[in-house]
Parts: sequence; structure tokens; C-alpha cells
Amino acid sequence: MNAGITPFPLAEFSAAHLVLLGFPFAIVFAVQAVAAFFIYRAQDELPAEHQKIAPGLAFLLLVPGVGFAMGFVLAVLVPNSFLSFFQSAGVGRGGCGKGLGLAWAGCAAACCMPCLGCVAWIPALVFLILFLVKISALREEVIAMRNDSGNWPPAP
Repeated sequence: MNAGITPFPLAEFSAAHLVLLGFPFAIVFAVQAVAAFFIYRAQDELPAEHQKIAPGLAFLLLVPGVGFAMGFVLAVLVPNSFLSFFQSAGVGRGGCGKGLGLAWAGCAAACCMPCLGCVAWIPALVFLILFLVKISALREEVIAMRNDSGNWPPAP
């Protein structure tokens, strides 16, 4: 018998431990839920012919494992949707936040790497906030163009 090895003390694993372990996951889930909502609202404001991805698919960010890949998909397709809309209206808007979105997705994926994950969440959060601000501003422009009867619907 292994006299020197003690089993894992389940009795000492309390509810406080579960809270401490679950708190970071709850924070990440909440941030991803807010991001999914903002991305959904922005994408939903565009006409269907310019949507490169269905708005509801933004909530796949909340699915464990799929969320990291979905970050890259959304970082490319949401800005492409806005780019398509603004090009059809004859308005130039640059990359529409694609660089910010890819930086967010890359930093978020780096959070899973050992050692790097301890600090990668900081730029991931910063880039996510900048990306959400950018697409929210683009959403407001789409709404303003719709309210301005002279520019709606966009010319083909």
C-alpha cells in the first residue's frame, strides 16, 4: 500500500472553492454575452442582403469551445457586412473594424495558452471594447442613413 500518498481531501473542498473557481468563468461568460448582444444588434440593423452572417449566430460565442473559433468568424464577417452596406451606398468606411476584431479574437485565443493566458486577457478585453465601440458606431451610421430619406435604401 502507498503509505506516503494521501487521497484528495474532498471534505476540504468547500463551496468557497467552487465560488473561487467559478468566478472567472462567470465573468468571461458575462463579457461574451454582452459582446454577443452588441454584435447581434449591429448585424441585425443591416438589410438582409448585406448580412454576411445571420445575426443570431453571434450567440455562438457563448458555447464553450466554439466561442473561440466564432470570435474569428465574427471578426471578419461582421465588418464585411458593414463594408458591403457602405459600399452599396457609395460611402467609404475603411476596414469597418476588421483589424480590431481580429486582434480581439487572437488575444482571446491566446488566453488558453499556458503562461500567456495570465496576461492575454488584458489586450483581449481592450480590443473587444474597441471592436464593440466601432461596430456600434457603424450601427448608428446605418440607422442615421435609414432615417435620412435621401440615402435610403442605398443605391445599387
